[in-house]
Order: sequence, then C-alpha cells, then structure tokens
Amino acid sequence: PAPAETAPDAAATGTPEATVTLTAEETGWSKPRLLYRSDYNVTNPLVVTDADGRVHVLWLETQAEGEVIPAMFHKQLDDTGWSKPTSILITPGGGSMGGVEAAADARGRLHVIWQGPNNALYYSQAEAAEAGDAQGWTTPIILATSFIHAGIACVGEDMVYVAYPGPEMTGVFMMSSEDGGENWSPERQVSAPIGEETAPDYVQVAAGDGRVHVVWTEFGYPRGIPPTGVYYIRSEEGRASWSTPLRMAGVGYDQITVRAGMDSKVYLTWNGMAGVGGRYYGVSENGGKTWRAIEAVIPAGLGGTSGYPQLDFDADGGLHFITTYDVEPEGGIHYSDVEEGKWTDAILLSSGFKRSDYETYSIELPRMTISHGNRLYVVYEVGFKEIYYQTKIVEAREVEPLGAPILPTQTATPLPPTATPLPPTPTLPVFGEATRIRSFDASMPLVLASGGVIGLLIIVGLLRRWSMRK
Repeated sequence: PAPAETAPDAAATGTPEATVTLTAEETGWSKPRLLYRSDYNVTNPLVVTDADGRVHVLWLETQAEGEVIPAMFHKQLDDTGWSKPTSILITPGGGSMGGVEAAADARGRLHVIWQGPNNALYYSQAEAAEAGDAQGWTTPIILATSFIHAGIACVGEDMVYVAYPGPEMTGVFMMSSEDGGENWSPERQVSAPIGEETAPDYVQVAAGDGRVHVVWTEFGYPRGIPPTGVYYIRSEEGRASWSTPLRMAGVGYDQITVRAGMDSKVYLTWNGMAGVGGRYYGVSENGGKTWRAIEAVIPAGLGGTSGYPQLDFDADGGLHFITTYDVEPEGGIHYSDVEEGKWTDAILLSSGFKRSDYETYSIELPRMTISHGNRLYVVYEVGFKEIYYQTKIVEAREVEPLGAPILPTQTATPLPPTATPLPPTPTLPVFGEATRIRSFDASMPLVLASGGVIGLLIIVGLLRRWSMRK
C-alpha cells in the first residue's frame, strides 16, 4: 500500500440554515433554460469552452434496457446562438458508455474520454469547429483498462494528460500525449493502492506551472461504499517522480476535483457522501507543497454523492463554485463565490422545478465553464430526461479568447515508470474521520464484482432512482 499524509483540519462549517439567502435572478443569473429533452435516459452533461470562445455541451443518452444504443450528443453556443443537438460518438460496436470527460486545447481541438465494455477507456478528438459533426471526430481508440471515472486535461497546444483508476486494486495510472493525442506514452502507475484492500475511482487531473496534479477517491475493495478518503499527488517540474499521497479527507468523503491556476496556485474541492454531506475547499499557493486549512463552502449535513463540485476562476482570479444538494421544498444547483476573502452564502440557481413533473426527481451532475474571462455557463441534468443551462456575466474584465482556459503554458514533463515518492512533508492532523455508514449512496461509484460494465451502469441508475424516491 502507498504511504499517505493527512491534510489540515477543516475550518468551522457553520449551520445548514444559513446557506440560501437570495434567488438566482437577484444575483444576475439567468433563469433555467431547457437545452435538451429526451424520452430516454439523459445524463453526464459536460460544458467546455474552446480556444475561440465557443461553448460546447456534451452529454450521454441511453436506455437501461438496452433498446437504444448509447450515444454522446453535442450542442454549441457561438455568436449565432445554440446549434441543433447532434449525435457525435458511439462506442465501437454500439457498446456501453459511461464516465465521459472532455477538455479543450489551445490549438482548437476538443478531446473526450469515456468507459466502454470490459472496462475499456476510449478516446477521441475533433476540431472544435467541427465538433457538432459526427464525421469530424476521430475513430475512437482504446487507451487502457480503467474503472469508470477517469480524468483528462490539456495544457497549451499539444500536451494531453489522462489519469485513471486501474482495475481492481492496481492503483492510479496516467498516460500522456505530446502531440495532441496522435501518439500516447505507455501507462505509468502514479500511486499504489492506499490500503491493504482498497481501489481508486473518481480520478481527476490538472496541470500548470510545469506541474501535474492528480486527485482521486479511495474505496474499500470489493464492498465499495463508504469511501475511505480523498487523495492528492503532484509531479514537480523536471522530476520523474510523484509526491507522497496526501489525504485531504477521510472516511465518508468523495468526488474530489483539482484545478491548476496562475502563480502556482492549486485548488481542490470535494463532497461528503450521503449522511455526511458538505462541500469542501482547499488551496495551495506553492504548487501543492503546503495547504491552507480546509474550508467548508457548504456545511456538513447537506448533499451527498451527486456530481463533482465545480470550481473555476475568472480573468481577474475571482473564484466561482457550483454544486448540488437538496433543501426542502426545493433543491438542486447552488452557487457561491468569494467576497472579502470569504465564501458567500450559497444561492439556489435551479428554482421552479416541481417534483410532480418528473418520474424521478433529480437535479444534479452540474458542470461549469467560463468564456471570455467573465461569462459563466452552468449545465445540469433534471429528472434523467432534460439538460438545463444558466448563465451570468460576473464583475471581471472581459478578454478575447486566448486559445485556452486561463492557465499558464507548460512544457512537457516526463512521467515516471512507477510512483517514486518525493521527500515527505510534515505529518498533519487527520481531517474528517466520519462514522462508517452502511447505507448505499445515491450514485454508488463502485460495484467491484466481476460483472460487465453494462450491468454496473444499470445498477447505478436503479440505485439513484431508488434513492431519489426515498
């Protein structure tokens, strides 16, 4: 098992009663607008800004009974408005699709990954201007064998990183391309399993200032729930080695994300599972070497495993945070930003949805992007049938598209053949050792038995529907 350190304790979490004070319209957000609806299952919405400032939304459409071939769909927003929805990608042979992630590079291409049958991790790319045309996407290739939730990041014009959870108890792996996805390095282990019987999932990757950052959730094998902790590692500029895994939170916390900013800043966000709750934030100002005390953006007790919490920054460095959790009588997508050095009380964006209008009431899986430095776009799924979006122009300078998200350029950094720890940093106190919870979470991430991926996806969908009806 890989050694691990622990992160600073969380700051005071506050109380759930003080989280929603304003409506979306009172803070400049648009009302929810329907982007797409289907009679089949719609899920996994993503939103990405390309090098020319176009906003792309991708999602999956499928049916659990297998009567419809799973497909990836696309719409884009440019100066002429929203395009018509088109089906752009399927798994070769018409197999299952899950765990879709996307990224844009500075050369004007979109890159996507997803998991197909037999734990195969697929990859394809397209010129952003042709992303709405199925013929514009390259023939999908298999990169590796992976559990469901892998991550992808682009830096500059040609550097692409893919980090993913290896099958069973093999740890976290990475592949990279220095020519925009044409050729790929061999897979490399960047972290061994943390425990004697644990396996990773929900792997995310980011890069900036010459460093590569990877985060993931560790789960007991083969039981899955509850998660045993969320972890962070980095590869320093010019080093063919990785840091010792840093545990940011313990049992009951999952779906951690990472963003690499300017001036060596690194941002982490993660969830508390159902019964634990809360949305948490950590920041490092020296490339991940040391971390401030953890902050609770949303108090403990609210929310569960319902999609990665999303953090992004505008052209002036302002932080913006999107997540989802239920608060009766309405629940759903919530937004917070930073004013005078503190996170503001969350506001409810997704207002006006009635539970009676949906066979299964769910408002979750939010994603966010920022274009032109100050235009926020949020997408999310409702009732497993619809995709909605909302927008806001924030008080930050507007910038012309620069060919990539607002990140410093980076040269390629070689990756190690195995995980070689850097010198350890001082041991820090343990955060978030929650009571072990035996009930299933709404989107149970790991059913690590030997069944196929299609069966796994069906089980996940049924559990989510069952949880929402409770």
